[in-house]
Amino acid sequence: MKTQIIKPLANLRKVVYGMIALGFAYSLSYFIYPNLLPESTKATAGVASEPILEISPSNTVSMTVNPGTFYSASQTLSVRTTNYTGYKLTLSAESSADLVGSRGTIPTITLPSGSSSITASGFTNGYGYSLDATNYKPVLTGEGSTLDTTSTPNSTANTYKLTFGAKVNKTVPAGSYTKALTISATANDTGYVITYNANAGSDTVTGMPSPNPQQSTISGLSVNLSDAEPERDGYTFLGWDESSSAANPTYEAGDAITLDPETANQVTLYAIWSADSYTITLANSDATTSGSTSATATYMSSTLSSITNPSRVYSISGLAADGSGGTGATVTFPESGVCTSTSNCKYTYAFDGWYTASSGGARVITSAGALVASTAYTNSSSQWTSTSNQTLYSQWTSGTAITLPSITKTGYTCGWATANNTTTRTYESGASNVVLTANTTLYGTCTVNTYDLVVTGDSNLSSMTLKQGSTSGTTINGTKSGNVVTFTGLTYGVSYYLYPVFGSGYQFNSWSKTDSATNSALGSTSTENTYYTIGAGNGALTLSSKTSKLYMQSATSAQCGQTMYDSRDEQEYTTATIGSLCWMTKNLNLAGGTTLEHTKTNVPEDYSTTTTGFTNGNTLPASSTSGFSSNTTAYVYNSNS
Repeated sequence: MKTQIIKPLANLRKVVYGMIALGFAYSLSYFIYPNLLPESTKATAGVASEPILEISPSNTVSMTVNPGTFYSASQTLSVRTTNYTGYKLTLSAESSADLVGSRGTIPTITLPSGSSSITASGFTNGYGYSLDATNYKPVLTGEGSTLDTTSTPNSTANTYKLTFGAKVNKTVPAGSYTKALTISATANDTGYVITYNANAGSDTVTGMPSPNPQQSTISGLSVNLSDAEPERDGYTFLGWDESSSAANPTYEAGDAITLDPETANQVTLYAIWSADSYTITLANSDATTSGSTSATATYMSSTLSSITNPSRVYSISGLAADGSGGTGATVTFPESGVCTSTSNCKYTYAFDGWYTASSGGARVITSAGALVASTAYTNSSSQWTSTSNQTLYSQWTSGTAITLPSITKTGYTCGWATANNTTTRTYESGASNVVLTANTTLYGTCTVNTYDLVVTGDSNLSSMTLKQGSTSGTTINGTKSGNVVTFTGLTYGVSYYLYPVFGSGYQFNSWSKTDSATNSALGSTSTENTYYTIGAGNGALTLSSKTSKLYMQSATSAQCGQTMYDSRDEQEYTTATIGSLCWMTKNLNLAGGTTLEHTKTNVPEDYSTTTTGFTNGNTLPASSTSGFSSNTTAYVYNSNS
């Protein structure tokens, strides 16, 4: 018995892998034929390998028989294949199944009608085979007898115990009888086997072709791939290719493919994917100059399309002494910083990147245009993982704060207002840490200052008032403490007239200015009711009095009510204000023959009293007009109060 390997042709898929020799020695005579061991086909690089089919029979099966007795001998076979559809194992003889000897033949058994096998007791003269060593069948010619059929590959060899049984009668001459029987392990037709690989690593892929592998017994023909299109989050399926790294696949779903069963009837096709792109809408929140309005992110990529950043810059215009009270003020800009002139006074915010919200939220893209790791839209490797379009918002951090120019005007407090013709200051002069949220115009505005005036008198100063702006202006009272009178809230640049009041027997002597306030001024040091002009600072005056009689002829209306001397008789009299005139409260005590000079008396001409009727202690009647010439009654000097 011998075995052989027969390689299939392109149009012949039956593969005969071995032959077994069977010999019977009658009178203990037996011949052994040499055996050819089976081979396995090998895979060639770049070409799908043919299915492996291996059969391992022993060299011979032999036995010695005596007439009239049943004898048997066994052969163990091992068969392994990688063919996806398995194999068919057959036993056959060529043109005749008889054992042939030099003196005759031994036939294969004949089955009774309706029987598929016989047992040892059914043998009369002949031989047969069995797979269970009990039920025997005749050896057939041509296609032979099927020992087994499989439908799947088997990496572990299938084993078969092939038993031959024989019984001869005395009519068979003694001798050696042999027959070459063929054991055929035939690979079942596959035509092609297509295995689909998702080519997606650990990602979940749905909609893969089914069945997988895809196989058919049609070979050498054009067949269609599965029309299934797999789905994978973040990717678009492009098609199939024999290379897992192909950029442009050879086949689309449903395309025709032709496989040569002699060289490449098995193929693995890899799904080829294109990472999806997503649009990121860039909302330029609070930007004064817009940048890019969108960007493109590719799934599982850390690279974005180019982004132009927005900017947010606010300017201050104006900055001149043109607001309320600002005329004449001096504006001085800082020598350095972000506000050094009217054309260069800007607040610039620093762009901080793109966030999931216009305020708060999480940053997804840096100001440099790079994806941030581990966000709602990215993984820990800064790769885009969102499978939908998104909107991100610009956010900002504070820039360099502005220091405003100083604005100064003597006697005024100045600053900057956001509206013209207003004294309400939004920012003080030279304000620092100014942050803008919009373009702004600032107007220089100044408000006149008020100051105090402190008048220091001597012990004879009883009180003091001021007249604002003129001798008939509003009266302003001060606060007296000891010899000091303090006036508060006096307006810069306004002149105030001075009205001191002294104790009985004292009168004004002189003024002196003791302050150094800018632009302050004292009218006359020797005039009692002179003026003082408020300067840029608190004022200070010193007032002195002198001991002297207060004559009603030189008294002021403000002094009316005090006790005064009358220069006509050098006597003291009390006085009172009646209407707009100051009156003595009692008549003159004049001796007879006294002349009243009109320069000292409110009468148009001198008047001499009679020598009689005016004695010491005598007085004129009330409202008397006797003695006045021209009947002048409007100026009755000596009427009672």
